[in-house]
Amino acid sequence: MKRGLHQVHSKILTRSKKQGGLSITDLEKWNRAAVVGLVYRLVAKEDSLWVRFMWKHNIKNKDFWDMKVPQDCSWAWRKILQNREDAAKVLRSSIGDGNSVSFWHDVWASSTPLANLVSVQQRSSSGIGEKEKVCNFIVNGNWDLSLVSLPQYVKDLVAQVPISTRARPDKLISIVNPSGNYSVKSTYEAMQ
Repeated sequence: MKRGLHQVHSKILTRSKKQGGLSITDLEKWNRAAVVGLVYRLVAKEDSLWVRFMWKHNIKNKDFWDMKVPQDCSWAWRKILQNREDAAKVLRSSIGDGNSVSFWHDVWASSTPLANLVSVQQRSSSGIGEKEKVCNFIVNGNWDLSLVSLPQYVKDLVAQVPISTRARPDKLISIVNPSGNYSVKSTYEAMQ
């Protein structure tokens, strides 16, 4: 082989060494993982000036996971909203008391809000209001969907979600990190 520079496909460069690559960080994926971190901070409503500003000026009374990308928003806000799909793959609301998780509009039972899994007609005939919280369907530490009309696949998704046995608030967790804490590294690795 001649000495000098040789072109190598970027997929080979970013593969792990175990897979025959060079383990060079894919900056596009790393950036997406970092933006998911911003989504985490917003949804978890971390106590920071930036989070309070974003909720007051950009989110207001909308449902974060369902809101449309405004035409007149900043580039940074557009990127955050465009990365919600990546975020929904790695973040979930862990159910504690159920008081802060929206039944329809938060990511807690699957990688998308339940509102996206059923038609508008099914939602309106379900007996579950648009602003209903998960706590309204927990009785004695168990799920109770007996009084609502939902497709069986939605009931099955809900039934699989564990409810905390200790009285604690709901918490946003990373499902790709064993500790449940968000980290850019574990999100990046999950995107590989």
